[in-house]
Amino acid sequence: MRDPYWVYGGLQDNDVWGGPSRTRDVNIFNDHWHMIGPSQDGGHTQVDPTDWRTVYVGGQNGNLSRVNVETRQYVHIRPDQNNTVNFDEFITKDIMRQQRQRGWDSPFRFAWMSPFIISPHNPRTVYFGGNHLFKTVDRGDHWRLISPDLSKNEPMRTTRTMTSPESWSIMETGTGGVITTISESPMSPGLIWVGTDDGNVYLTCDDGATWKNVRSHVPGVPGSLWVSRIEASHFKKGTAYLAFDGHRSDNFQPWVFKTEDFGQTWSSISSSIPQVHCVYVIIEDLKNPDLLFAGTEFAVFYSLNRGITWTKLNNNLPTVAIHELVIHPRDNDLIAGTHGRGIWILDDITPLQQLTDEVLSTEAHIFASRPATKWLSIERGCDYYRGDFLFRGQNPPDGVVISNYIGSTPEKEIQLEIAEIAGYLKKSVSVPAETGIHRYLWDMKFDPTPFQHELFKTLQEIRQADSDEQRRQIISGVRSRLEKLIVIEKEKELFEQTLEQLAVISPRFLYRRDDRQQGFNADPGEYIVKMSVNGRVYSDTVTIRRDPILNKLQQ
Repeated sequence: MRDPYWVYGGLQDNDVWGGPSRTRDVNIFNDHWHMIGPSQDGGHTQVDPTDWRTVYVGGQNGNLSRVNVETRQYVHIRPDQNNTVNFDEFITKDIMRQQRQRGWDSPFRFAWMSPFIISPHNPRTVYFGGNHLFKTVDRGDHWRLISPDLSKNEPMRTTRTMTSPESWSIMETGTGGVITTISESPMSPGLIWVGTDDGNVYLTCDDGATWKNVRSHVPGVPGSLWVSRIEASHFKKGTAYLAFDGHRSDNFQPWVFKTEDFGQTWSSISSSIPQVHCVYVIIEDLKNPDLLFAGTEFAVFYSLNRGITWTKLNNNLPTVAIHELVIHPRDNDLIAGTHGRGIWILDDITPLQQLTDEVLSTEAHIFASRPATKWLSIERGCDYYRGDFLFRGQNPPDGVVISNYIGSTPEKEIQLEIAEIAGYLKKSVSVPAETGIHRYLWDMKFDPTPFQHELFKTLQEIRQADSDEQRRQIISGVRSRLEKLIVIEKEKELFEQTLEQLAVISPRFLYRRDDRQQGFNADPGEYIVKMSVNGRVYSDTVTIRRDPILNKLQQ
């Protein structure tokens, strides 16, 4: 897995692109991104979790490729009669005759943006949806049909009615009777949910040997609404979440459901999502079974209670259609793919993952923090000479993000302290005394030590002296004045560097006007965080690691 990780997404008529979630440069620039196609209209993408070089890229009308993003070599792997090993077992002469009567040369139909997933149990296994569900165990070199036609196969949805070949592409963009969403249970290999564009919801518990349509158990939804997403639970085999999108049918109601019994019953969980918010995606958190996220026509919502109530999460996210949501399994970022406003990342959703009922009932709480990184600064150069309209994507903030929850308004300011294990180097700060979740960004610098305070004061006296003789007198007493204050090795090293600097006073030293006292930088390691609220102290630890590129250089 790349570190920092990369994000991939499709653009209309502009293939699929990928770029870093952060850079070691001052910003994320356009030239950090690369086209990885080939797909024309860029579609879904999936990254091999064991080999970041392998990315599966979807394109229009069911095109599918396996791409090496390092060499840009690719292989077309869309299923057809030649690479589907059990084609003759499923596709009869009657099926071929029916397809030809409806204007098709192939028995397979594909959505303009056909869904596919990498199995959570084997990265070489991929499931791909047309009107059938396909499975490969060799990364797409060969396919097997593991389902019959799972759509309703209605003539009005699947027949090319246009009379001229030039207009067929209009029908192809809206090809009916196809799979629109696939989800395999992380708990049970071969337990697969499938939804179609004409309203079917199928389940197989034996990797396609048998299928059951559970759509009739979903209450209240018009029969042929587009199934926009189905999400198998990461925690219970029989649990799944289901969303319908009715905007193509002039139905703008949010439709979201949950089952806990393999689809035998479904309960609506969309009551607090506003009307006209068509739901395009719902996902379950990877660590907290109660935490859900939903992407709608206008916003992102989250639920802390499995959909009983929802809260809008946009913050600075523009009002835009959210077509995809992904949680990064290592970094805990929430990544949103929008329709027309690019890719947005909510850095580190750990506080939401840990916001349980127990935490909500407390006076205060410090959330566990993910490791912070001391990234190197590696600038590409020339970023100040590229014009005023240069796009600058935001990097995540550098530093350690410390999140806390305050349940009731404190009587006075909240004090936060970050210290090394020995307790000598520390950073103390006051943080907002307000209820809710708060984040403090520690820049990985400590407060000045008593030695640094005195050193700063001494250097200021030397600079402000009226004569060279007065400076020499101050310098002659530096050792006796400061040496007794040294406690740690870092102070000793700084003291020796200062003595070398004072041996020859340069004009640059004299005319430097630095009014800021600097503390020591924190090295990679573990540090203690303490938060004082109403006389009670809450504590946790944070970890700083060095830039992972340094580990590669040593290999």
